[in-house]
Amino acid sequence: MKNYLIIGGSSGIGKSLTQILVDSGHQVFATYNKNKPEFSITNIHNTYLNVLDEEMELDYLPDQLHGVVSVSYTHLRAHETGRN
Repeated sequence: MKNYLIIGGSSGIGKSLTQILVDSGHQVFATYNKNKPEFSITNIHNTYLNVLDEEMELDYLPDQLHGVVSVSYTHLRAHETGRN
């Protein structure tokens, strides 16, 4: 089992990718900004994360991640407006 962080894993592409990884036997740490998704699967850990915050608590993550994916609309929008 590998560990993955999906930033923006609560909806759309991020939610689909989360499901694919879990179905493949991996553990996923999926973040959300507005609405906490309702997954009832053991290998999904949902955590609030706003990528625009100056300080982020990431102590919930395991020591080793095998992949990080950002599909956060907030992050993309911030990049477009120069707020990153």
